[in-house]
Amino acid sequence: GVERTLVMVDAANGTSAVLPITTWTFVPVELTVVAERWPDTEWVGMSSTTTIGADGIGATQTRLFDERGAFGHALQTLFVTPR
Repeated sequence: GVERTLVMVDAANGTSAVLPITTWTFVPVELTVVAERWPDTEWVGMSSTTTIGADGIGATQTRLFDERGAFGHALQTLFVTPR
């Protein structure tokens, strides 16, 4: 349901990391989720892309989908720093 989707999308910045998570820290500063409809089933997925600038500012963009197709998207702003 909706709660599982929010928990899943909160992890998007770690699953789409462009730097090794063992040596870099990704701190989500803000998370915005836009749902165009509710998921039809409890089976939901996501496809995420992370971009990071040289100044430690980054963003993760995520597409949310279920068995019927896309139902929303999310944007996480990030602070990225070496551990």
